[in-house]
Amino acid sequence: MRKLTIDSNKANLMGIIWLIPIVILFGLPFYFLWHETIDFHTEIIMLKANIFTILFVLLVFIVVHELLHALAYLILTKGDYKNISFGIIWRNMTPYCHYSKPVSILQYRIAVVLPGIITGVIPLIYAMITGNFSVFAFGIIFLLGAIGDFIILWIIRKEKAETMIKDHPDEIGCIILEDD
Repeated sequence: MRKLTIDSNKANLMGIIWLIPIVILFGLPFYFLWHETIDFHTEIIMLKANIFTILFVLLVFIVVHELLHALAYLILTKGDYKNISFGIIWRNMTPYCHYSKPVSILQYRIAVVLPGIITGVIPLIYAMITGNFSVFAFGIIFLLGAIGDFIILWIIRKEKAETMIKDHPDEIGCIILEDD
């Protein structure tokens, strides 16, 4: 067994560092596509005016994010719901979905990346096409919310698809199960 984990403080720092390229990658194209038709100042004022609705939507989407991890595990493990659990790492307010049985790296990668694509990338693509600033803002927030997932993908990037892996029970990361 080989442990691949990352300290939560380091993961948070990496998330802040990754903020810049994500905003550049999506923000600049959105701005150049829509700056003539969107009054960004008014859009930001509208977002501030609806802060309680936004906070509610954020909470709902945090739950949806974790449920998407669970849905992926359910599909990839043919309905093995008994080994899925949810929780929060209270010291840094990080919600999680944990699958306790080993899966292949390929299955693990799919389960890890799914929420970031559905709640982050797809809304950002929709916003780029339609010019919807609110959807753009939520897409950025939820893509950033998936940074921890992308960090896990990064730390397992060199592992072979057929290698068996399981969530680490107490830390951010996983355990590689190796044949000795």
